[in-house]
Amino acid sequence: MSFGLFACFGIEIEAMIVDAETLAVRPLADRLLRGVSGAGEWVEDFDDGAIGWSNELVNHVLEFKTNGPVASLAGLAEEFRASTAKANAWLAGEGARLLPGGMHPWMDPARETQLWPHDTGPVYRAYDALYDCKRHGWANLQSVHLNLPFEDDAEFGRLMAAVRLVLPLIPALCASSPLLEGATVGRPPLLDNRLEVYRTNAARTPEMTGDVIPERVFTIEGYRRDVLGPLDAALRASGADPLLFGAEWTNARGAIARFDRMAIEVRLVDAQECALADLAVVAALAELIRACVEERWLPFAEQRAVPTAALGEVLVRAIRGGPAAGLGAGSDAGPDAGLGAGLDRGLGREGGGELGGECVDGFDYGALFGAPGAATLGALLADLHAKVWTDAALFREAPELAPALATIVERGPLAQRMLAFLAARSGADKEAGGESVRTDALERGASPAAEIGSEAGAGPGAASRDVELPLQQVAPGALRALAAELADCLAEGRLLMP
Repeated sequence: MSFGLFACFGIEIEAMIVDAETLAVRPLADRLLRGVSGAGEWVEDFDDGAIGWSNELVNHVLEFKTNGPVASLAGLAEEFRASTAKANAWLAGEGARLLPGGMHPWMDPARETQLWPHDTGPVYRAYDALYDCKRHGWANLQSVHLNLPFEDDAEFGRLMAAVRLVLPLIPALCASSPLLEGATVGRPPLLDNRLEVYRTNAARTPEMTGDVIPERVFTIEGYRRDVLGPLDAALRASGADPLLFGAEWTNARGAIARFDRMAIEVRLVDAQECALADLAVVAALAELIRACVEERWLPFAEQRAVPTAALGEVLVRAIRGGPAAGLGAGSDAGPDAGLGAGLDRGLGREGGGELGGECVDGFDYGALFGAPGAATLGALLADLHAKVWTDAALFREAPELAPALATIVERGPLAQRMLAFLAARSGADKEAGGESVRTDALERGASPAAEIGSEAGAGPGAASRDVELPLQQVAPGALRALAAELADCLAEGRLLMP
């Protein structure tokens, strides 16, 4: 069964399982699912009324999702909160609890990763054999997925064109991963480490992630031919396990077509501190995509023509600088210009060679949303909040989400509020020496930033071997206090307000 544009929504939210005392990850998802289901065997799903639970690649992550498409977001935040409370009640008996956020603040995936070992385990082992999943970008990430339906080829094209335009804005709205193995990276700190490593986690087969921003392909037939076809060919050429052949879910772009459910899945949202914040972000993105589909600022033909390279440049700036990222030609990408130069993947490269080295000089991202000349992504977010989101349908239907979105726009994404919390607890707001670590020393487990640049030379645009990564280690006590506060936010359904 298929649904028309914006007739319904599918939402998936991932959370970590951690020790209640130490807050380190604990691989208990399999025991939790078996325990709450009452089954005598291992299971991979649990039906909790309006919310379903399921496993993920690693055994310390659990996914909570709408149990099928929903027509409205009203009351859904409380449904998610109640379902996570049920999980926490079982986990308490094991001395564990749930932790939200885009990445665990100090997990060392080389030592602490346990892949899901049961029914779908062979698929995860196939990924591990090809990419080494005991790394950030695989084992240490939690995201929110928004599924938006389309009914036919024409709706697919209009929806994909709109989604592409919105993707670069997402980290500025909801980055929540400013910490990597107990340290911040760059000066000022990079805000979305999850997406920074996600961009290159499959460098062995660049066709899997492409340039994160999807190619300019707007028909179902063209997508199967020009996106899924080359990806499948690359997997076969790489010697991948046949379990990965011909599967739509191997596509890891920032938004992917799921023809099996006739939806586009938006994948760039970092998990927030509670479902109220997750759903406020989801509602904002859905309404912005809807406005683009309705051609509020730009006709469909012009949306299709927007260069992938230009959108990719804005995305990288958002990953690093969040709301402070500049939008003018030649603007600083945000934290540490040297870091950005060393880690860029080469924005002129298209996954399918579609646009080559297309020039992005003079690109005005704000103009796509009726805010030409917006100086920063934060200024654009404020403009959208005032002109689009304040009176949008989803916020009228679910008014409980509006205050959460206002807080995010006014106080910054969760990553910034996490850093403010740490500054208050440990004095981390002072200019710090940190340690400069060369990428040629960043072997797995060697430093808090080991995974950035770990595949240098493995594919197009891989990290420079000469770049230095300024790291600032965070006091362990402050890290634990932050993790405990985030876990309380999830349990209580409230935003982090340092």
